[in-house]
Formats: sequence, C-alpha cells, structure tokens
Amino acid sequence: MNPRLLVIEAILTILAVTLVFLVPVNEAGSRKIWFHFGQIARKKSLSIVGVGLLALSVRAVILPIMPVPEPRVHDEFSYLLAADTFASGRVTNPTHPLWQHFESFHINQQPTYSSMYPPAQALVLALGKLLTGYSWVGVWLSSGLMCAALCWMLQGWLPARWALLGGLIAVLRIATLSYWGNSYWGGSVAALGGLLFLGAIPGLRRHPDRVRYYLLLGVGIITLINSRPYEGLLLCIATFVAIWIANYNKLFRPVALGVTRYLLALVVLLLSSGIMMGYYSWRVTGNALKMPYQVNQQTYAMAKPFLWQTPRSDLQYRHRVMRDFYEAYRDENNKARSSLSGFLDNLTTKLSRVWLFYVGPVLTLSLLGFSKAIFDRRVRLMVITGGIVSLGLMGETWFQPHYIAPMTGLIYGLLLQSMRHLNFWRFRRRRIGNLLVLIVSLLIVVTFLIALLTLPVTPVQGRDFGFWCCSETGPSERSRLLADLTAQGGQHLVIVRYDVSHNFHDEWVYNDADIDKSQVVFARDMGATANSRLIDYFTNRKVWLLMPDDKPLHLKPYH
Repeated sequence: MNPRLLVIEAILTILAVTLVFLVPVNEAGSRKIWFHFGQIARKKSLSIVGVGLLALSVRAVILPIMPVPEPRVHDEFSYLLAADTFASGRVTNPTHPLWQHFESFHINQQPTYSSMYPPAQALVLALGKLLTGYSWVGVWLSSGLMCAALCWMLQGWLPARWALLGGLIAVLRIATLSYWGNSYWGGSVAALGGLLFLGAIPGLRRHPDRVRYYLLLGVGIITLINSRPYEGLLLCIATFVAIWIANYNKLFRPVALGVTRYLLALVVLLLSSGIMMGYYSWRVTGNALKMPYQVNQQTYAMAKPFLWQTPRSDLQYRHRVMRDFYEAYRDENNKARSSLSGFLDNLTTKLSRVWLFYVGPVLTLSLLGFSKAIFDRRVRLMVITGGIVSLGLMGETWFQPHYIAPMTGLIYGLLLQSMRHLNFWRFRRRRIGNLLVLIVSLLIVVTFLIALLTLPVTPVQGRDFGFWCCSETGPSERSRLLADLTAQGGQHLVIVRYDVSHNFHDEWVYNDADIDKSQVVFARDMGATANSRLIDYFTNRKVWLLMPDDKPLHLKPYH
C-alpha cells in the first residue's frame, strides 16, 4: 500500500470537485467528449479486445520500473508448488521420507505433498511456466483476460460506453499496479469466473436458444468453484435466489423445446467437472469428497474460516514458528467471534479493504448516484445479489480483496450504474454531473501516472494488500540468496534456524514439487540428530546453515 498516494488521490478529488462547483466550465465540451467516447464504445467486440490488449501492453511496458514479482507471502509459495506440480505433469507429489523438515504454511505433507488450495489459480501459473518458463506470465495473461471479460460482462447489463469505461478503469486500478497482477495468490482468475457467470445471465435472457451462454455460465461456475469455492458458490446461489425474488425469470422469453438440449449440455459440463474435481481430491487426499484445504485445516489450523465455528487448541506442532503462526490466527479468530466489538472491528476491516481496493477517494464520487442506482430496474438483480452476498461474507473470519474477486462484476456494475445517475446531476441549473463523471475518469488516469512516476523514487514496502497501488515486486532476500546459490552451481541444502523472536510472516522453507531433484533445498533445523539424518540423505550436497534473523543475513557452512 502507498499511503502517500492515497492522500494525494483524496486531495486531488476534493480540489477537482471544488472547482466544478465554483468555477464555470464548458459543459458542452464535456458532453462532446462523452459523445465521441460513446461512438468508440459502440464497436463492442473491438472494445473488448482493446481493453484486454491494453491491460497486457501497459503492464509489459512498465516492467523496467515494476519487474516480475518474486513470491513473498505464504499463499504464493503454496500456489507455486501446485503450479510446479502441474507443469511437471503430475496431479500431486509423494510424501518425502524426511517431510518433517519441509513442513510449511498452507502446504500438505500427508497423505501427499501438495498445496492446500483449489487448482484453478495454479493451473494458470503452470500455463505461464510451460509457455515461457515464468509462472507470472500466467498472472499477466489472466489479468488481461479478466479486464476484457469485465468489459464484455458489463455490455450485457449497461450501455456500451459505460461498459468500456469500466474495463478501462479495471486496467488502471486492478490489472497493472495492484497485487492481483503482481503476485501469485490470485484475484483475476476468480474474478474471471464471476464475470463469465454474470455476463451469461443477460445473454440467456435475450437469447435462450444460444448454446454459448449456457457454456459460458457453466465455465464460470466451474472456475469459481475451483478458485474461491465458498465465495463462488455464494455468488451463484445468491444470484439464483435474486432471480426468484426479483421475478427476473419473467423477463426471459418463453423457452422452446429445443433449448432442453442446451440445458442438458450445461448439466453434463457441470457433472464432468464434478467428476474431475473428485478425482483431483482423491489423488491428493485419498478421498474424493475431501478437499486438500480440509486436510490442511484438520492437520494444522487452530482458527476456523467462519466465525460461527469454534477454534481448536489441541494441536501439537513440530516447529515453533508454525505454532506461533496458528496461535496468532486463533487469537484473532477468538477476538472476532467472542464480542460485539471484536465482530465490528472485523466487519470494519472488511469494509475498509473493499473501499480501498475497489473504490478509493476518486470512485467514491460515483457513489453520489448510488441512492438512485439501487432502485434502478436495470441492476435490480445485482442489488439483491449483492445484499445476499454481503450477508454471507460477514461470517468469514479473514478477508483480503481477492476473497471477493468473484463479485468484481457486481461491484463494478453498481459503481458504473451509480455514475450513470450521477451523470444527470444538476446544481443551480448547471448539469455538473457530466463534469463529475469526466473528472472521475481523468483523476483515475492522473493518479495512475503519479503512481508510475513515484514508484522508482519511493519503492513499496510492507505487506498491506488493501489498496489498488502498489504491490511490491522485484527480488526479495530469499530470491537473492536462491539466485546466488544457483549461480554457484552444484546442489545445496540450506538448513534454516530461526530466533525465538522470528516474524512468522518471513518464511524461508519452501521447495519445488520434486524436492530431491531441486538444486537448492530449504529445510527446517530440528536439532543435531535429526539434521544428521537429513544431511546423510542428501549426500553430495553442500550444506549451509541460514540464520535469517541475523542482520545482515547470516549464511555459513553447516558444521
């Protein structure tokens, strides 16, 4: 997060709005700009492709100042483990004989060595690795595809110019500088699933006899379940409930008998996906009905993902750093569920992160039209769905913006519909709403350019992922050490020893899918006897002792 940029954005927004109210501006000029923008947006297919290519191009151009990211967060290493597994042609990996030395966060060691997360994000990373050798290329491609899909989805719900505007905003506010496009733990893939699902609904309403909308609906559901299962299912269920509540089904044309085969194709698609998901779970956990996430929760987690669940305190850990990690999250879980103040703090954190990531000071202006938008028949289904989803999200213990990635289409749809109503605002017979919408668009571009100019001067620090700018990229301490050891040649075993006061967010023990064939292996220090067995197993490797808490970083031969 860049607090300085947040302040700049707020100040610029206030100044711009003040000028609109106090200084006469050529309103005809702003309407002319919107007219020409609308002419471009009428070419819908070109708009979709253009938004996607713009997202890819802008991120590629700024690589010199915002290079390919290195993983820093526990979740990222877990996804990269799964990506390495899939890219190697395997579904999972056998448990290592000395797996106790390799235990780490969000990774299963038993019954197989695997990530705990659903496979969709890792499959995209694996694609990038297979195509270019860089897993981040999968992130880059999925971000561009997500922006294009957002434009397409919005075209089904809103006029073309607003759909194009939404896609362009996503390019600058999500795909380029945020952690969604500059980390490995997702956002764009889950958002893509939600966009395909939501975009198919107006298509089915208008053209119930076109098979592509049934397939897009099915692919969207499958992507959601395999990226963010709870939030994805919540979106699907909430949408179908909203259709029933709003009598949206009455807007559908009478369904011809021939459409039955399309519904059957959708059912077959979903059933086939369910079988494949069961097969994946069976290979990883030994049980087709038990997800890897469940195994990890049962093995390691004291805290629970939902506030109505009771945390555990009966688990034993082999490594102090892991105990500290899970105890801290258990305490956070207890605080959020044990008192009203704790629950409200939890809720406030969720709301603030949604606002910072999706809205911010600039887009807050669009909410001036929200009071009319929520009663607008065009987005009634979105409003009802959003309300139901919000209730479901309140029960989650933890929150980051990518948790609600499936709802990206809902959020942007409601923001843009609010901007449409803001567009007609008048003040003292002046139609200033049109100017305010134009200012919102211009300020998004201006703040984006300011962010680019300040990045080389004030590099991003910290682990707060709540704001749209900016994510920390480039080499980390771990990646530098890994590069140095790789450059030396030969094979290495790095035994990691932490101090008692070690920050559990700074984790070093992560490995490739095939540990034995890795050039550099990271292992936990478990005492002289256990370490001797480890060293005997990894013969012909140069053995190092790493003490990350020493400053500067302390790496020396192990004796």
